[in-house]
Amino acid sequence: MLGDIPANTKHNFPKLKAHLEEIEEGVDKDNNVYVDLSLAERSLLHQADKLDMLFYIVEERERGNIGLDSVYAKVSGWLRGMSDVHVNTSILMADLDRRTLPFWSFNGR
Repeated sequence: MLGDIPANTKHNFPKLKAHLEEIEEGVDKDNNVYVDLSLAERSLLHQADKLDMLFYIVEERERGNIGLDSVYAKVSGWLRGMSDVHVNTSILMADLDRRTLPFWSFNGR
């Protein structure tokens, strides 16, 4: 509800991340949009968010934006290594790999 803060900012400033999460939870509760998710539901939501990010990066790459290549590699590696996977992402990852192969080959990766 507060807007998107770049992930690297939250990663680099964990106290800021915790404070923002606390504020956002309060705003959500005040506006009756708070949902108390289980650990499994939070993990599934996080996985879906990462998949959405990968599809966005692929779309940007298809438009010629090469600035997100390292983010794609990091996020796809994270998804492949998840130990608490709730949804089998192998089909989606294979499709993303197929769509991105020409980009990585073109750039000498």
